[in-house]
Amino acid sequence: MDTKNCVIYCRQSTGANKQRNSISIQIDTMRAFAKSNGYTVIAEYKEYLSGTIVDRPVLMEAINHAVKADAFILILRVDRLMRDLKGYALIEPYVDRFRFAQLGDRPVDLFTFTVLLSLAQNESKIISLRTSMAMRKLRDNDGRSFGNPNIASF
Repeated sequence: MDTKNCVIYCRQSTGANKQRNSISIQIDTMRAFAKSNGYTVIAEYKEYLSGTIVDRPVLMEAINHAVKADAFILILRVDRLMRDLKGYALIEPYVDRFRFAQLGDRPVDLFTFTVLLSLAQNESKIISLRTSMAMRKLRDNDGRSFGNPNIASF
């Protein structure tokens, strides 16, 4: 990789209509990171899926593009890449291509990467637990219901 070409990969868990600025902030930050570190952005990929889902088509498209173009993959933070240790096997062959803005313009070592990935997975579990507890409290205190109340009739 003589020239520093890159693809930018951004992810958010919710659809584009929620967390309206998440992807745009990631894109802007990564464009600035690319510029300040001498990268030429050749593509940008945006995905709206949970980081706990290992098989993500846009991520694989970004990786395949980077491999074919002999480019780096710029990502804001490890948790924007994924939040599940099971996914490491999928991306392990490409780890040398990843550059995370949170770590600077350098290859990520295995120890740092797996620790940050473990933290991201743990954070995901904590968020899920907190959300479940909040929904339970709203249901118990306010009588709110969630989901489709007619689903049982099918």
